[in-house]
Amino acid sequence: FDSSPHDLSLTPGGFEEVFNSGQPYEGIQQHTRLQRFSSHHSAGLSIGWRRWSITPKAGIQYRQQNLASQIETQNSIPIEELAGSFSNRVDGKQTRTYLQTEWVYKRGNIFSFTADIPASHIYINVQDRDTERGQKINRLVVDPRLTAEYRIGNFWRVRGSYSYRHHFGEMDNLHYAWILTNHRTLQINDAPLQQGT
Repeated sequence: FDSSPHDLSLTPGGFEEVFNSGQPYEGIQQHTRLQRFSSHHSAGLSIGWRRWSITPKAGIQYRQQNLASQIETQNSIPIEELAGSFSNRVDGKQTRTYLQTEWVYKRGNIFSFTADIPASHIYINVQDRDTERGQKINRLVVDPRLTAEYRIGNFWRVRGSYSYRHHFGEMDNLHYAWILTNHRTLQINDAPLQQGT
């Protein structure tokens, strides 16, 4: 678990077009708090049978993230909270439950074959309570990996492998309203969560 609050103040205020209808103003303040929690638990065992070694493993990975930010302008002392797209309250949860079984076949030191066949359920849910926007991914995936190796003498070996893997985007820098990342950069990052192989 970690919690990291950040405050950013700019004087004189910048980005007049966005915050003050093109008119100059005294300053801007941004309050941001990011909280994260993650855990990973698994259990497995190893079974040997003749020339086979079988290693099943089951587990769950869980990640929760909460981002809260608010931008305020300051003009002749009063501080004004900006409404609309200047406040984030993003809650994200990511869960991966999996069953992974590795099969290894060995015939002396000459030949070996490995099949790793993990099946996973991926659930990602990101919601912003202020803008009422969000995204979900709910998928069952199989990411097989196969490897075969044959030794020819003491120095030569032939090896072949195949793998197929799914990749899912991170919820880390995802926000649906404006955030000042530094004194020169104001951004919204509402890109869709990536899914690929």
